[in-house]
Amino acid sequence: MRRIDSAAIKAHADLRFRSEYDYALFEYFRSAKVFAFLDQSGVRLEGRVLDMGCGGGGMPLSFAEETASVVAIDLIDRFRDAGKRMAVLTNKPVRMSRHIIEGLGVGEHFFQIYGGNSFERKKPHPMGVEALMQEAGVGKSDTLMVGDSAVDVQTARNAGIPCCGLTYGFQPETLANPAPDLLFDRMEQLADWLLLPARA
Repeated sequence: MRRIDSAAIKAHADLRFRSEYDYALFEYFRSAKVFAFLDQSGVRLEGRVLDMGCGGGGMPLSFAEETASVVAIDLIDRFRDAGKRMAVLTNKPVRMSRHIIEGLGVGEHFFQIYGGNSFERKKPHPMGVEALMQEAGVGKSDTLMVGDSAVDVQTARNAGIPCCGLTYGFQPETLANPAPDLLFDRMEQLADWLLLPARA
């Protein structure tokens, strides 16, 4: 298993938005943290991986290096089958974001994919969230922002919607301030909470 090189992660994090290549390098070095988490959780890597977080091109590459095939639970189907409409709002460039999502074979599950250059202002400005709510035809009480950093939480606050934080992202320590309305360690926990009969 590759060791976590914190210096390399930090160095490439500072450059990650320069190009798709730079972001892929950042994700490649960051993926060592993913492997450490999986190992601590007792997960055995086999089958096919679907990166539900914010993985770039470097994440699939590093998984391919570690094992011939990797498996993960595809929770997108659970949300889709329950009638939940999903969208992506990221500060990554939109072309790269759509390429990643289409490459993972999950593009059809999202009614919209917006990137950092889709609007005049990036997150934490609420412009992107407001556009998505309008396109989906839903109000604030029927919208949930899911993210892994303080930027996502602040975006939700600025848009006046609830937010769920996931601790396995790049900056889980930033979720302490501002704190999200919900905080989960695993995507399955969010699915179980969101898809309770009382909320579904």
